[in-house]
Amino acid sequence: MNSLCRIPKKKDNLAWQVIDGQAVIMILDMNAPKDTDIEILNETASRIWELIDGENSTQKIITKITGEYDISLSDAKKDITFLLGRMVEKGIIEIV
Repeated sequence: MNSLCRIPKKKDNLAWQVIDGQAVIMILDMNAPKDTDIEILNETASRIWELIDGENSTQKIITKITGEYDISLSDAKKDITFLLGRMVEKGIIEIV
């Protein structure tokens, strides 16, 4: 399956809120390393976080971001796939 067709989904063990355009994400896992229990995303990453709803594919998120921000399709694809990969590494999303 094309990786852009896959759907990012937030993990269940999180508490999060967007405050002043920045998503603050807390991992509610007692076994998580202490340096990874809170994530704060910038405005653009927070918008991507909001689009991760378990229904939007990676491609759909890329398309929405290119429509909302002044970014080329190729740059958005590169940046968003990198960000999603980092979110997977940090344990806050999975891609199904």
